[in-house]
Amino acid sequence: MSDCTFCKIVAGLLPSYRVLEDEHTLAFLNIRPASPGHTLVVPRMHARDVWEISKISHGEVADMVHRVAALLKTTLAPRA
Repeated sequence: MSDCTFCKIVAGLLPSYRVLEDEHTLAFLNIRPASPGHTLVVPRMHARDVWEISKISHGEVADMVHRVAALLKTTLAPRA
């Protein structure tokens, strides 16, 4: 979608710091983070809103959220 910021990020037309990605999803750092490691996960296929995403796509996004959370836990955890 030409006016969708997330589609432009997925296509590489807008800059982003990519955390993880696969064939279905993209995880990238938020440009205005609420906390360290604040990461957005979006499906690669455009959806107008969360209600337009298929059940399969929800699962793919949830899987990526889980992977990102594990990565951030090891990356941002306080060192003893």
